Amino acid sequence: MNPFDLAGPQFLLFYLVLGGGVILMLGLLRQARESSDTLKVNLADPYLIAYLRGGKNEALRLGTVSLIDRGLLVVKGSRLRSDWQATDIITNPIEKALLQKFLSEDEATSIYKDSALEAACQPYLATLTRQGLLPDEATRTTRMTHFIIGGAILFFVAFTKIMIALARGRHNILFLV
Repeated sequence: MNPFDLAGPQFLLFYLVLGGGVILMLGLLRQARESSDTLKVNLADPYLIAYLRGGKNEALRLGTVSLIDRGLLVVKGSRLRSDWQATDIITNPIEKALLQKFLSEDEATSIYKDSALEAACQPYLATLTRQGLLPDEATRTTRMTHFIIGGAILFFVAFTKIMIALARGRHNILFLV
């Protein structure tokens, strides 16, 4: 039976099953390609967990809140300022970079655009990528390729069905779309 000869509701059911199959295949492909041995993760480092949870922005938020909580960053409305003496006692690179940034008072939201703060977060990205907890460039490229192929299959089937319907004089395709 040709799925392109199915009526609208039956074709939608076929298309739903096809879409589920494509998603399942993409998931199985990803699992087969990316599965690896369980690695030991240092759960004692809150910045590593924050970076895994939300990237550099989350790690920077954690550092900012931590420094405010310890009284090393002073809040003035939406602006922050650090005590110059605190930079000598801090060893964490993110916290040290945050304190350096706020030696001169600045908006709290400026942390997301600062290149020095981004550089302070890079070791966490490298660690998580090396441990396989975040994808490297090759993995991201492969994922995107698979996604595009899956989308192209679904687009081709939908486009073909629409063209067949129009060729047969059926113009009520908006329901299917």
